[in-house]
Amino acid sequence: MISTKYFILFSLHFFQFYTQGTNLSIYFVFLNILSNIFFLIYSITNTNTRKLNLNLSDFIFFLFVIGLIRAILFNSIDFFSGIYVILSILILLINIKIDSNSKQFLNQIILAGKFLIILNVFLYFAGLSSSTIIEKYPMMNSRIFEFLGFQVTRVNFLIFNNFAYYSMFVGLIYILSKSDELYDKKTSIINFIVPLLILSFLDARGPFIAFLFCYIFFNKLMKLKIKSHFFLIITIISIPLMINLFFFQFFDLSKEEILFFFSRRDTIWNIFFENYSPNFFSFLFGYGYIGQFTSGISLIYENLFPGWGNYKQISLHNSYLQILIDYGIIGLLIFILTIFDFIKKSKIYFPSFIPVIYFMIITGVTDMSIQINNTVNFIFFIVIYNVVNNLIINEKKIT
Repeated sequence: MISTKYFILFSLHFFQFYTQGTNLSIYFVFLNILSNIFFLIYSITNTNTRKLNLNLSDFIFFLFVIGLIRAILFNSIDFFSGIYVILSILILLINIKIDSNSKQFLNQIILAGKFLIILNVFLYFAGLSSSTIIEKYPMMNSRIFEFLGFQVTRVNFLIFNNFAYYSMFVGLIYILSKSDELYDKKTSIINFIVPLLILSFLDARGPFIAFLFCYIFFNKLMKLKIKSHFFLIITIISIPLMINLFFFQFFDLSKEEILFFFSRRDTIWNIFFENYSPNFFSFLFGYGYIGQFTSGISLIYENLFPGWGNYKQISLHNSYLQILIDYGIIGLLIFILTIFDFIKKSKIYFPSFIPVIYFMIITGVTDMSIQINNTVNFIFFIVIYNVVNNLIINEKKIT
């Protein structure tokens, strides 16, 4: 039942996200909310669990809610969109807290994800993709395949939100599959090749590199000492600043090579560093959700995205700069402390989750990762955090 439940919830979220701005989106909004409520009632009536154990991941959600409320007050997001995001994630979060008490929870989540991914591949070969519903993205070649000397059109699947977020979903499912209790050595090559091919066809360079790194160094990441994790994570988070200050001084790249590696992200980051001048309050607490729009920074680089439906609110394409501008330095510090808290707990109770969190951290360099506008990634963070938290609670009960 759990796998069916999350297959439906993931699918509805993808359809709703992809159809944003159309009449179809309204139907998926209601279907998403009603399905979440139905499954929540079902879970409550079919489980003995009544207590919802809170942890730091819930505090991150609370931080996001405050940011959304501020965005509504600043008219950066309309009232109903803001309430929908809060309600849909809140109900899904409660669903996860209840379901995560099941021993089969993680297996079932992975099963739901793999079924969705494989189904999408079969549907694509049958001629069905998201373009069948709405022609949202232009036809482009995969730059990953171009780099290898092949001309291949990038793929968008039927159950699909966008290229970056769906790619993260694929990477997460297969990195999770390599977890100690779930990993089958007989299928190791398949679990490595299949996601790499899908990510290549999606032209997802950030998730492709993140998956490759986390899969190859899976065991080494689990064995790193806490101090090493600290320096590695701070280094990853600092990449935009290092690129802005040093990268182009050491590497003489052509415009085509820069476009391949960064897809204008370097320009966005440079504009951020040149124009980020908050007052004291905004430095501490940020501007609220979509802070790049409220602060006026995204209006400077909106010309980079002609034809995009939300071109005035394009994100900073980096989770950590986005958290800084949305929730301030306090929000960024809370986020980093939460990540370290998770790594310390995982090192004791579920070490194979450490490469999973690194996949999220690395993909956050070039896009939104553990954030509410990337609901699925944020939900997977909630999933693994609650699994570890429940292991700690159960051990305390035994002792």
